[in-house]
Amino acid sequence: MNKKKIIIFGVIAAVIIYNLVYYIQDRMNSDLIIASGNVEVTEANIGFKISGRIAELLADEGQKVTKGEKLARIDDAEQKSIVMQNRSALNEAVARLEELRAGARPQEIKQAELSVKSAEASMFEAEAKLDELRKGLRPQEIEQLQQNVKSQEAVLSESEARLDEMKKGSRPQEIEQAQANLQQAQVELDKAKKDLDRADTLFKNGAVSASQFDAVKSAYDTRLAQYKNASEKLSLAKEGSRKEQILASEQRVEQAKAALSNSKEKLSMAREGATKEELRGSEQRLEQARASYEKAKESLSLVKEGARKEEIKISEQRVEQARAILNTMEERLKDTVLIAPMSGVVLKKNIELGETVGQGIPIYTIGDLENPVIKIYVKETKLGLIKLGQKAEITTDSYPGKKYEGTVTYISSEAEFTPKNIQTKEERIKLVFGVKVSVKNEKDEIKPGMPADVKIILK
Repeated sequence: MNKKKIIIFGVIAAVIIYNLVYYIQDRMNSDLIIASGNVEVTEANIGFKISGRIAELLADEGQKVTKGEKLARIDDAEQKSIVMQNRSALNEAVARLEELRAGARPQEIKQAELSVKSAEASMFEAEAKLDELRKGLRPQEIEQLQQNVKSQEAVLSESEARLDEMKKGSRPQEIEQAQANLQQAQVELDKAKKDLDRADTLFKNGAVSASQFDAVKSAYDTRLAQYKNASEKLSLAKEGSRKEQILASEQRVEQAKAALSNSKEKLSMAREGATKEELRGSEQRLEQARASYEKAKESLSLVKEGARKEEIKISEQRVEQARAILNTMEERLKDTVLIAPMSGVVLKKNIELGETVGQGIPIYTIGDLENPVIKIYVKETKLGLIKLGQKAEITTDSYPGKKYEGTVTYISSEAEFTPKNIQTKEERIKLVFGVKVSVKNEKDEIKPGMPADVKIILK
């Protein structure tokens, strides 16, 4: 009987203790919401705006980068060349606009005036030529043409005579004269040789000065040259003219015949008067000269007046167009450099050096580890207890006992089923609301994907 009472009292005590503990725990938990989730970070896949070959990769996985830091570069040789070409085009357009605004320079006006004078002189000359053809040549001009014919006949006669002499060869008298000249040159050379030998002996013995010896030596060289010349002339006289000389003489004869024929033709045309074709050709040349004169005067007028407003306006538009194209090409050149859009850590490097990439292909994946969030899921019955800005404590298995400060920064407005990787099968069929808690990660201890426990402080 006593044992039964003891057992009954023990059961009653256990129930009371259990209820007391449950009550105390429930009172404690009523001030907290405890949930588990995974660490998430803001990720950015960054790539080039244009395609090209990777020339530089300046960051590796795990490396910290700051916003605005240069991360990679593609080959920019082509883009630089395009920028230079468009900058030259802009400079040219600006220079042209400045010229139009400034007007013509004194040198340009003077050049235009000279062009007018030259065109006017050509017009007057064409008029005079046409007038001469219509009136015919004067007696003095016909007489001059007759003199030209006679002069050409004399030239032809002389050329033919010279050719005939070359074909016949030298006359006996010419050969005899050449032989006599050679003998005389031999005598003078022998005498000069004797004088040189005597002067050489005296010079070696110191009897004559160096200048006296040089004078004798110079006289000997002169006689030697004269002898060689006389010998060559005798050889030419005996052998006659070479084929090349005869051919050249024949060509001079043909040229003289052609010149004579031309002079006779001009004289004949002068006596007969100008033909219709010549008059028509002269009239056409006069019309062309007049047109050139009018064009030159118009150009001079434009140079003096300067550019019209319409021309300046068109030139200004061309400058703006060239500047816009240059700005676009400079931006494309800047696009050959990849800049970090935010501070963070390189999570992935997706491309290797030397590869060719297309527009928008991710080169790096950057994560913002300084501002991670833990996403948890809360039942609908407790959603009303959570407010934006509430404080939270975060703990992880990697750093037991260490607490991180957090803040509720996001509360979903739409219910969803509990994710499969969070709860049991029974819990996954329940509707929950997503809540994000931002956490301070000053020492980069919290990593993406890391599981974490969150306690949201309600009071």
